[in-house]
Amino acid sequence: MSQQSVLPQPQTLTRSARRTAIKSVALPTEHGGWGFLLEPIVLGLLLAASIQGLLFSVAVLGAFLLHQPFKMVLKDRQKQRYLERTKWAYLFLLLYGALTVIPLVLLLPRADPKFWLPIAIAFPLLIVQLHFDLHNHSRTLIAELAGAVALGSSATVICLFSGWSLSSALLLWLIMTARSIPSILYVRARLRLERQHSNQLRSNIRANTLAAGATHVIVLLSFVVLVHYELIPILSLLAMILLTARTLIGLSGFRKCRRAAAIGVMEMGYGLLMVLLTAIGFSIPL
Repeated sequence: MSQQSVLPQPQTLTRSARRTAIKSVALPTEHGGWGFLLEPIVLGLLLAASIQGLLFSVAVLGAFLLHQPFKMVLKDRQKQRYLERTKWAYLFLLLYGALTVIPLVLLLPRADPKFWLPIAIAFPLLIVQLHFDLHNHSRTLIAELAGAVALGSSATVICLFSGWSLSSALLLWLIMTARSIPSILYVRARLRLERQHSNQLRSNIRANTLAAGATHVIVLLSFVVLVHYELIPILSLLAMILLTARTLIGLSGFRKCRRAAAIGVMEMGYGLLMVLLTAIGFSIPL
């Protein structure tokens, strides 16, 4: 008698269900992360395009995509199950792993030692974000802030490959952080404002609204100081003024009610505006 395999077999799914299973492991479920991924990459490449910078961008993209199948594999192994999605998760884990590792293998032998500083700072933040993600708390404030700030380091690393000084390159990370943290607070407050129901929820909304508005004002005043000392371009300050105005209007009674998807699309537009104005400001000082 032949010995039967003790390994569980993946479930057989319909074609539609298979597509859903593949999508669930191939792409992150938090679509807002795409903006925080692409904005610093685009900024870095606009200011200091290079083969090394492009390779690093590919590695960052691979790492960003890698966490979704990694999370699926880890959860399925913990629960000792083998589903259709588990099979695809292993496949995408290998694919995205190669997309991450191969560019880094090509880059690291020639990397300047200062390349490691932003990586060393960003890595613990990524671990924090991954910890929350693996415990199904990826939408908590700490997780979102940690992930966004860590991704902002991409602009710094890309510019370091093109010979920028460490201090100048770190200013780009500062600008990206000043864009991401207040924006996350704004979006969270705006979404809660759009679906308020109870008095208790309204009290929480007021606190979130105050935090988002105050953070934007603090960043705006900080940008005024940085522009005064000619550390960042005045166009970055202009972009921050627009973001602050968007927050004050978007969290007021003058706002227009919008769906979550529309708010997300508009935020990507504001992020692109910040990137373009900052790139122009550094390239053509006024």
